[in-house]
Amino acid sequence: MPPAPVAYIDLKIPDPIVQGIYDTIYDEYAPKQGQGKVQRSKGFVIDPNYRDCKIVDVHAQHWFVGMIWHHIMRTNQHNFQYDILSFDNDQIQFISYEQGGHYSWHLDDLGYIHENVIPKSLLKTENITEFQRKLSFSLLLNDNYEGGELQVLHQPKTLYRVPKQKGRLFIFDARCNHRVTKVKSGRRDVLVGWVVGPRWK
Repeated sequence: MPPAPVAYIDLKIPDPIVQGIYDTIYDEYAPKQGQGKVQRSKGFVIDPNYRDCKIVDVHAQHWFVGMIWHHIMRTNQHNFQYDILSFDNDQIQFISYEQGGHYSWHLDDLGYIHENVIPKSLLKTENITEFQRKLSFSLLLNDNYEGGELQVLHQPKTLYRVPKQKGRLFIFDARCNHRVTKVKSGRRDVLVGWVVGPRWK
């Protein structure tokens, strides 16, 4: 039987710990916060009609990133059993969706560039990337907002609507299409990231 494409853990993080996460992020990273970008054929660009949010990269050295990694490893052992190694680029992201903020349907598995023109003999070929995103996660830091629902589509027609619950760690296959609907009021704060491993074979 194949693994379920999604899994979740209700961490029930105490409020002082959540505040400690906020303090760490705002003390060290707030000035670096920027607009969320999307991948296009010519690279990553800002497109607020497709993705409207503020993001900041958070290095994996922080204690709360280690906490998330522990639970991802346990979940992977019990559910996915994928060959995984680390967080993508050794970091995660803190994302804020303010009123009207959203992220349209997309995939986190960026894959690598396929070339349908096979190079001639003895010509050098480029190894674009050694690793591939295999798991995505979302850890909600607050729930005092309206809208902003995370929806995950597992083809062909299974739609998961992730309940809005502070402290819920939601983990899913990075090949699943997903989106965040528009925030109607308040602000949605979340930690997200991607776990990489060797290319699928």
